[in-house]
Amino acid sequence: MEITHSHGIQLAGFAANDDAGATATRATVTYQLATTSEGAIVLAHTNEPSGGTAVVMRAALASLRDKGTRFVHLGAQTCPSNRQVLHTCPYCCALGI
Repeated sequence: MEITHSHGIQLAGFAANDDAGATATRATVTYQLATTSEGAIVLAHTNEPSGGTAVVMRAALASLRDKGTRFVHLGAQTCPSNRQVLHTCPYCCALGI
């Protein structure tokens, strides 16, 4: 990790497979999202019409944000002064979040 950091590269890996590759039920996706640890990166697929992920995410994102959860895009830049991630997620922005 020292080598990547010395080149200005930040590493990331997901901590929760929220929807088992878009095959999980809505109930499973809801449970996984609700029980994910703070700071976790959640891998979820919103592009499968028959899966429950997109429906659950659409319903849950605003509620989670209201409870203080922050959502960020992995491609976002960090602010050097306070290291907070700037929110640039087009999906959340499209939902008005």
